[in-house]
Amino acid sequence: LFARPSDVDPERNQSFTFADGSFGVNTNCNTLGGEYVLKGDSISFTNIMTTEMACDNEQVERLVMRILPEVRTVDCVNDSTIRLNTDSTAYILLKKAPFAQKCREPNEAE
Repeated sequence: LFARPSDVDPERNQSFTFADGSFGVNTNCNTLGGEYVLKGDSISFTNIMTTEMACDNEQVERLVMRILPEVRTVDCVNDSTIRLNTDSTAYILLKKAPFAQKCREPNEAE
């Protein structure tokens, strides 16, 4: 399954924000939120809540709600893109999302 929010509703700005251990997601219909813990490249999302407005196309929300609890790691693709990875092939790609941790180059020591 694949959903690109800008393809679902190009007139609406979607967002995924991180701040002080909390996260928020604004999709083309509903909003989601909860808590996250970041340790190195490991990340977990807990206490996920969502609004439940009825919308014509809820594909983005359904995928985010299905994938987010399965996310285990985060990779910095570059300074403006991060990838939230699961143990399967599913992932969430975030572009130009605020992120508190500076991305390291692949060969840079920890």
